[in-house]
Amino acid sequence: MNPVNRMQNTRHLGKATHQGGIGLVEVLIAVLILAIGLLGLASMQTNGMRMTNGSMSRSQAVFLANDIVERARANRDNRGDYALAPDANGNVGACDLTLAYDVTLTVAQNDMAEWLNSLACLLPDADASIALDVPTNRVTVTVDWNRSEGNDEDSVMVRTQI
Repeated sequence: MNPVNRMQNTRHLGKATHQGGIGLVEVLIAVLILAIGLLGLASMQTNGMRMTNGSMSRSQAVFLANDIVERARANRDNRGDYALAPDANGNVGACDLTLAYDVTLTVAQNDMAEWLNSLACLLPDADASIALDVPTNRVTVTVDWNRSEGNDEDSVMVRTQI
């Protein structure tokens, strides 16, 4: 082999060996950036799902608070029967999927039983209170429940005049 050709081959191999490590570092940095981006995307997805669940629980609480207000409004003559005192041990009870209308109870008692059962079925560890001011026809409904991701408590209060 010609000494000139040997020098050219050696220079060519030297450049290739020198460039090869830089390409590998670039690929590793690109993979690291991609991994960080994917972790950020997964975190955003998790937070979005948590916020969606919290929003759904809050919507259910508002719907249920308005439901009992409308039941009391429909049964105006017996609106005092819709009062519910807050209880430190919880006054909602457990979810009963077999709950049915009881003909031996009054309309207000059936309404309260159905409403408390709905709270137990739809909101985790729910607690409620209903304050009625009969002379002014003001109703204040408070619904409390625990968020599923911990012991953080959420609350909805609805005040209206019937």
